[in-house]
Amino acid sequence: MVDIRTVFDPSDFVADYLLLPSGQLDNSRDIATAIVISLFTDRRADDTDVLPLGETDRRGVWSDVNGLDLYGVARQGSRLWLLAREKVVEDVRVRAEFYITEALQWMIDLGVVARFAIDVAFAGPVETRRLEACITAFRADGTRVDLRFERLWQDILETA
Repeated sequence: MVDIRTVFDPSDFVADYLLLPSGQLDNSRDIATAIVISLFTDRRADDTDVLPLGETDRRGVWSDVNGLDLYGVARQGSRLWLLAREKVVEDVRVRAEFYITEALQWMIDLGVVARFAIDVAFAGPVETRRLEACITAFRADGTRVDLRFERLWQDILETA
């Protein structure tokens, strides 16, 4: 699997392509790129999902047609965006872990990785509590890719 390396910048909550010193696009760390894109692309909300307060758009990527993309593969992206304006309670942590697992399942289904270890936890002082995610992708050859997202959902969640 070869992909343009995409890195997440938590200070601005954006992702961007990484250039090599030569000016060419970096195509290393393809698993990390696939994970970043999977987590930070908004998956269409299910009909039964409760949208965040003030939201009316169920979002989703342009290729999402009836729950499958144009290639017949399960939807792209994650439903992490549904956690906006949620309180810092255990149910939110559990949902975040589920949404991450759901967003990454395609990589297991297509044999890109053998399995994932996903750990989601609250971090920081109570007044600025946030969710962190540690994700390890295990390839079939035994190698692994470790990612840590330390500032996800910070200042989006309200304290209970």
